[in-house]
Amino acid sequence: MPDPGLPMLSYSFVSVDTHKTCLARLVDPAVRRVARHTLFTHKEAVQIGGAGLGVVFKLFGADTGGQFAVVEHPLAPGTLAGPFHIHHKEDEVSYVLEGEIMVQIGDQLIQAPVGTLIFKPRGLPHTFWNQSSAPARILEIISPAGFEKYFEELAELVAPGGPPDIPRLLTLAQKYDLELNMSSVPELSQKYHVSLGGPGQPA
Repeated sequence: MPDPGLPMLSYSFVSVDTHKTCLARLVDPAVRRVARHTLFTHKEAVQIGGAGLGVVFKLFGADTGGQFAVVEHPLAPGTLAGPFHIHHKEDEVSYVLEGEIMVQIGDQLIQAPVGTLIFKPRGLPHTFWNQSSAPARILEIISPAGFEKYFEELAELVAPGGPPDIPRLLTLAQKYDLELNMSSVPELSQKYHVSLGGPGQPA
């Protein structure tokens, strides 16, 4: 169950004041022209560690002039997507396609069933997880593009069934101006009964 000490939302959460820049990029005329005239069929996919978190690449920065990228995250039951982290360059928008996830942004806990849209602005710590008994999938828009390449490198770095190489992980995060709070993982795992990489993986 969610932490009763945190405020929880059970509806779509979009910050009107802080997401204007992100949306402005998405409606840039040049990007709209590309989107109208191009059919994208990317199906490249990677697994992060175990079978808990996947990444299906839908749009790369090269497809959008660097304005944004789109990935899909399948999330198995009992999976913590990552430690609390802060993006210093990107805004993210998540749309729940299947199942239900929990998202924490700062001290705000969001219950996100199918159809929920969540805006995660740069500069705010956040993470998400699937504490339900059913698989979940989200569509993630990353603006500007570039961070999608992080997942490709992360998949090569994190081996299934073993603990992550923390020094190399932090070096990779620094490359993408990503701030990871690895100390948050044990607390999140214990409180919500989830783990990085999915059930059976080291917490």
